[in-house]
Amino acid sequence: KPEPEVPEAIRYHQPAIPTFKPKYTIGVDYHGVLCRYRDGKHWEADKISPDIPNEGAISWLLEASKSFHVAVTCARAALKPEVVGELCEWLVRHGIPRECLTLVEPSPMVRSQRIWVARFKPRCWLYIDDRAYCFEGTFPSVNEIERFRPWNRR
Repeated sequence: KPEPEVPEAIRYHQPAIPTFKPKYTIGVDYHGVLCRYRDGKHWEADKISPDIPNEGAISWLLEASKSFHVAVTCARAALKPEVVGELCEWLVRHGIPRECLTLVEPSPMVRSQRIWVARFKPRCWLYIDDRAYCFEGTFPSVNEIERFRPWNRR
């Protein structure tokens, strides 16, 4: 049985190759990464450290948010929801425009420049944290874990 005739306009139509690249999310820890956290006194406190930003942190956040959704995370936010508001106020106080902040996880298809202040640690393409071990196929020894010091305590 012969196939039906396909009009030439349809036969030679090639769909456009999408040039859109979804924005991935990167997670950035507050204490020790964005905030200097020099005194360490807020380690077990219910509030965030009011310390100043690490050098370049605010300009880096704004630049990174052009290419990625940036999720600012803080372990305290999972236990105390009001910490999210404190994080927002700290970011605004140090130069992040309020309109760049969101409390809702952005879709990978949304291209707007947003910094997401997350209550829980979200799924991310990459995490930036001062208290992390970069796993490269070998587990750390107990001794290596015991000797660990974040960058600002070495």
